[in-house]
This record gives sequence, C-alpha cells and structure tokens, in this order.
Amino acid sequence: MNNELIAVIVAAFLAVFILVVATVFLLLIRPWLQVFLSGGKASPLTILAMRLRGMPVKTICDAYVMIVHCGVAVDINQIQKAYLMGADVDKLARAVCFAKQNDEPFVWDDLVATAIEDNSRR
Repeated sequence: MNNELIAVIVAAFLAVFILVVATVFLLLIRPWLQVFLSGGKASPLTILAMRLRGMPVKTICDAYVMIVHCGVAVDINQIQKAYLMGADVDKLARAVCFAKQNDEPFVWDDLVATAIEDNSRR
C-alpha cells in the first residue's frame, strides 16, 4: 500500500510537470520558434514580456514574420510599439510589404501614423 501511494504521488507530480512544460512551450517557445525560424530576432524574454503586458503575441509575431519575409529591417519592438499606439499591425505589415514590393520609398513612422489614423476613424 505504501509503495502504491508513492507511485500515485510521483505520477501526479509528473503529470503536473508535463502540463507546465507543455504550457510554457505553447505560450513562449512556439512563438519564439516561429520568429526564429523565419529569420527574425526575438528572445523568449521578449515573448514573455508581451504575454505579461497582455499583448496578442500571435498577431504581433505573425506581422513581424511577414515583414521579415518581405526583407524590411524592422525590430519586433517597433511592431509592439505600433500596436500599443493603436495601429492594426496586420494591415501595417501588409502595407510595408506592398510598399517594398512596389519599390515605393517609405518611412516606418509615417506608415505607423497612417495606420493609427485609419484605425481611429473606425
């Protein structure tokens, strides 16, 4: 009986440990891995900071990956800042890619200001 109780306790701790590892993987490592494999630069601490601020990590990471694939040098912190200022970062990423594909000169801050204006009109 004593050995069975120990086995149940060990199994419970192991199950909790696996649950915690899976949660950390889904919330932190998966977005970081997506950014890393796309050629972007973001640390797991950056992802954690976004989570703690209550920011939509998937939306920001997807926008960053799209911008990186277009070949534009933008930092993930700039995208976070644009989101906090009220810009729709998905539309902003598409606008950056569109401007890059059409060889139109653009300034990041001007695109952010335009995205904020468009978002505030709604």
